[in-house]
Amino acid sequence: MHRLTILIAIALLASCTPFNSNRQTTTVPASPSPQSVERLPKGTSFVSDYANVIDDASQARLESLLTKLKAKSNIEFVVVTVETTKAEPIADYSLAVAREWGIGPKNPNEGGGLLLMLAIKDRQWRLQVSRSLEKDLPNDVAQKLAEPSLEFYKTGNYGAGVENFATGLIDRLQKVRNFSMD
Repeated sequence: MHRLTILIAIALLASCTPFNSNRQTTTVPASPSPQSVERLPKGTSFVSDYANVIDDASQARLESLLTKLKAKSNIEFVVVTVETTKAEPIADYSLAVAREWGIGPKNPNEGGGLLLMLAIKDRQWRLQVSRSLEKDLPNDVAQKLAEPSLEFYKTGNYGAGVENFATGLIDRLQKVRNFSMD
């Protein structure tokens, strides 16, 4: 009975926690098994909102911004929302999607790739960063850039949160990679 009480308490605490953040570290884990991750259809644009949480205006602005980023820097930045990863760790889930979709150029010297995944019901997000961008977006910098967006996520305004985070990341990349979005 005591064990059941502890499990219930943990479950209640988990449901009350704010949107959790995770980010890939410089040590890349082994590839998740393709069978362990629910297959998502390959995205046909830079924003694949499978959870239907990003409003149309935000999605249009994000598509425009991310298309421009690709044209100006050869950095491919993809945003994916899902309802849940179905108990799969978001790190494994997002890494599998990034690898299966082939986000970023094949030659790492020609740009890079980013995948921002939000699992809405799991209240988690993850930023996958290609090796070629890791030094430009270290964990502490990406986490700091993400913090203002967490308030948007908590209130259900995912479009504004993603736009805010994407803009911060792109501003940082423009400075360290010396390119302009103008």
